[in-house]
Amino acid sequence: IISNNYATNGSGIMLYAARSNTVYATICSNNATTYGSGLYLYANSDHNAINASIFNNTIVTAGGGISIVGSYSNTISGSIMSNSSADIGGGIFMQGSSSNAVNSTIGYNQSTNNGGGIAMWDGCFNNQFNSTIISNSSRDGGGINIYYNNSSYNTIGGIIATSRITHSDVLT
Repeated sequence: IISNNYATNGSGIMLYAARSNTVYATICSNNATTYGSGLYLYANSDHNAINASIFNNTIVTAGGGISIVGSYSNTISGSIMSNSSADIGGGIFMQGSSSNAVNSTIGYNQSTNNGGGIAMWDGCFNNQFNSTIISNSSRDGGGINIYYNNSSYNTIGGIIATSRITHSDVLT
């Protein structure tokens, strides 16, 4: 159990340029200010396997549960991301990342602005989601928000239900 930690980035676990690691953990009640309160994959972290319960994490900026920035070919499977909060990406925040696979439950997260469940920004390509995304809330994109510069060719499947947006009626 990894809990009650504070950091600027990755207060639960931070994988920096990390390759081929496996994470089985409970990551809860952590606080961060910039990226990844629960888990932060950064700087070409690739081919990592994540199977974790990530909940009750809080961050000021992006990725209450997980932030994946500039990383690729990671697998998040069988994980639960719940009850976390952020300004952007209550459950998961991705930026400049590609070919990641997420097959997990993402529920009861909230963001102030974008992507209560998932926010993908700025050059996210070929990511695959086959997840249950339920009861997340945000100003824009209660379940999922794909936004900003060239995010394309992402595949989204699974169940997306009872998410709430408070600002727009159009998800981009």
